[in-house]
Amino acid sequence: MSSGGLVVAKVPSAQLKQALEARAGAFAIYPSPGRIRADDSCIGEHCGSAYLFDGDQALALGGSPDLLTNLSSELNTTVVACGYETVSGTYRFLAAERGKLLRYLSTSTSRRKPFTMGSPLPSEARRPLDTVGGILAALTCFGFDFEGWLESGSEVLFFNYPEEYRKWRSEEGPLGLKQAEDAHLKEHGIPFEQWKQEFPPRVVERYRPK
Repeated sequence: MSSGGLVVAKVPSAQLKQALEARAGAFAIYPSPGRIRADDSCIGEHCGSAYLFDGDQALALGGSPDLLTNLSSELNTTVVACGYETVSGTYRFLAAERGKLLRYLSTSTSRRKPFTMGSPLPSEARRPLDTVGGILAALTCFGFDFEGWLESGSEVLFFNYPEEYRKWRSEEGPLGLKQAEDAHLKEHGIPFEQWKQEFPPRVVERYRPK
């Protein structure tokens, strides 16, 4: 299965980790063996920014959009969360700055239309957000260097998410993004049995770290 997820913030990694742990408990941290695999989960830092590689998608795809905008307000900085799971055609990109939503797109073959907010980014003209390349290109629009982190940044693995990580899914905030997306899914979601018939599993491009 081809998938990946990333949460980044323009703060030291300790600050992002602390904000997430305040909601759900402590990560179980282990030293990195020096190579990130596609299904690993780890947190690290590069040029003053935090990078959380979310192999299990618990935050990048599973976290509430309000959680991510709330984090940008609390940390007083830019936060981007993005992820993909190509078998189901799922793509998500959210960028927020100091509590303000800048861009959000969430789409899947299980929906008749994507949920989208904010103005398209310059990179989207050539590389749309519902592709792996488009997600990576969009990261650079906000000054994040994912490749640079993979090559020379710090990282530590966490083999277990915090005990109460499911709280990340339900957090709400002043922008009401979770409620809006839930309403969108209720209106435009495709029943599972119908989805299985119309959209068989597919495999497309995959990004492999390092």
